[in-house]
Amino acid sequence: MAGIDESQYKYTGLKYYFNSYTKRGRLNFVLATYGTICAALLYKKMKGKKEIEQK
Repeated sequence: MAGIDESQYKYTGLKYYFNSYTKRGRLNFVLATYGTICAALLYKKMKGKKEIEQK
C-alpha cells in the first residue's frame, strides 16, 4: 500500500469508518468482525445455560 495518499479519499457516513483504503478503515473492519463473532459466541453460551437450568 506504499505510495497511496490516504488524504485523497473523502468519505462520509459509514464509508468514512469502514473502507479498505486506510489503515484505520481496515482496523475497523477487523474489530467489527471480532466483535460480532464474540457476541455470537457469548449469546450461544448464555442461551445454552438457560435451557439446561430449566430442565
